[in-house]
Amino acid sequence: MTNSVKVRGADEVARTLRAAADDLRNLDAVNREAGALVARTAQRGAPRRTGRLASSIRVTPGPDRVAVATVGVVYAGVQEGGWARRGIRGRHYMRTGLQANQDAILALYERAAAAAADQVRGA
Repeated sequence: MTNSVKVRGADEVARTLRAAADDLRNLDAVNREAGALVARTAQRGAPRRTGRLASSIRVTPGPDRVAVATVGVVYAGVQEGGWARRGIRGRHYMRTGLQANQDAILALYERAAAAAADQVRGA
């Protein structure tokens, strides 16, 4: 005796799962938004004499990561982390930018994951 099972909606499940996976593979827009949150807070907290350091902070998003960094300012690392031998205390403006926005950043990624999952249909 042969039993058979027919699954309805399997093609739709497979198609919508692939679409959801594609959305989660390319989080460029979410990464850009998360980076912007960090950058804005870091810019506000950066030490200011001329404003050059704060204005050098850039966001570079990619499909699976985001970088928030200074560009063209050689003293940025010293201002962030300090230099004990020179008596310079770190200001941690970049670290603070990340820490202050952790909950908002997590919410961005949770919404992106939920939106991807919500599009799965079938069976």
